[in-house]
Order: sequence, then structure tokens, then C-alpha cells
Amino acid sequence: MEAFVELITSVGFPIACVIALGIFIYKIYQKSEQREDKLMNEITETRLVNAKAIETITKYADSFEVIKHDISEIKVEVSHLAEKIN
Repeated sequence: MEAFVELITSVGFPIACVIALGIFIYKIYQKSEQREDKLMNEITETRLVNAKAIETITKYADSFEVIKHDISEIKVEVSHLAEKIN
């Protein structure tokens, strides 16, 4: 606080206010930049997780199609067996 009062007496109130606002804006800019860096890291991690999820879904979709095909073949075989029994 004493430094700010000394600044006012040496350069005047308007210039001291401009300097104080400049420091304030600089600190806000630094915090904003840090926040953006954190967000970019989170976005990058999220993209990696999404890519892995897509791979997993694709793998299970392929497996599902194979199972679906096998079930339809089993249905056909069961219907043939049912016809032979009757």
C-alpha cells in the first residue's frame, strides 16, 4: 500500500491508476492463459479417450454382427430339425 501511495505522489493519480490497471490486466491475462492451457490438455485427453471408445465400440459392433449371423444360422437349423421331427 505504501508503494502505491509513493507512486501516486511521484507520478500522479491518473498515471498510477493506469499502471495499477495494467498490472491487473496482465495478471488476469496470465490466469486466462493458464486456464486455456488446462482446457487444451483436458480436450486432448478427452480426444484420446473418445478414440479408444470408438475402437471398442467398433470391435463390439463387429462381434455383434458375427453373433447375429450365428443366431440366424441356428434358427434355420432348428427349423430344419423341427420339420424333420414333425
